[in-house]
Amino acid sequence: MSKSEEKTLLIFEDVQKAVRNAIGLDAHLVDYNFKSLSGDKVGFAGSHQFLNVEVIKNGKKLALCFFMKIFPYDVPLQVAMIKNCKLFFKESKFYESILPKLMTSVKNKYWSALCYLSKENVIILDNMKDKYFELKGMSLCETYLKSALKTLALMHASVMIAEKKLGQSFLEVYPEIFQEAVWTKQTKFYDWYRYEVDAAVSVDLDWITLAYPKFAVRCSKRQLRRKNGRTSFVTAILGPIIACSMMQVLNRGAHL
Repeated sequence: MSKSEEKTLLIFEDVQKAVRNAIGLDAHLVDYNFKSLSGDKVGFAGSHQFLNVEVIKNGKKLALCFFMKIFPYDVPLQVAMIKNCKLFFKESKFYESILPKLMTSVKNKYWSALCYLSKENVIILDNMKDKYFELKGMSLCETYLKSALKTLALMHASVMIAEKKLGQSFLEVYPEIFQEAVWTKQTKFYDWYRYEVDAAVSVDLDWITLAYPKFAVRCSKRQLRRKNGRTSFVTAILGPIIACSMMQVLNRGAHL
C-alpha cells in the first residue's frame, strides 16, 4: 500500500478525535504522518505502524506518537483469512465497546494499552514504548512472573466486575464479538487445518516416534497403533506445529 493510500485510511478528523481522546478536548491537531516499525513486514493480521502527530495544547506545541494497526490490504492471503474469520472486525469492536467497560470496572488500573480510535480498518493505541515498556530478552524471573500474573488477575477481575454490573455475560451482550470465528467448520482456516492433520495422520507413526521421541516414549507402540489413539496422538503432537506453520505461511505472504 502506498503512502497516499495509507493516508486515506485516516482523515484529519479521525486523527483529531484520537488525539483528543488521548490528551483532552483542548488539544488541536497540526499535522500527522505514518512511519513503519521497521523496513520489514511487522505484525500478523495487520500492518503495524507508528502514527506521529504534532498538536497544540494550552498554547504549547507537542509531539506525540501512537501505535497504529491497519488492515493489511497489501497481503491478499491474509485479507482472505481475516475477512473470512472476521478477525479485524472483532478486534476493532473489542477496543471500541468492551475495553472501556473493563478498564472502568477496575478503577482505571490499566492492564492493557488504551485505544483512542477504532474503525473498520484502523486501530490507534498507546505506544507502549513511550510509556517505558520494553520487551525483555532474558528469561522470566520471579519479579516479571509476578507482574504478569498481577496483570492477568486484573484482566479477569475486570471481566467479572463488568459482567456483574451488566447483569449479563459479554457473550450474551456482544455475541458477534465473542463467538468463535476461527476454529469453526465454516472457515477456511479450519479447512486448511483439517487438510494438514489428515495428511499428518496418513504418515507412518514410526516417523513420529523418530521425530518426536520425547512424546512417543510416553505411549506404547500398541497405543500408537490403535485406531482411536492414532488420530488423537498425531493431532495432539502435530496440531500446534501445523497451526504455527499456517501462521508462518500467511505471514510470508506479506513478502510475496
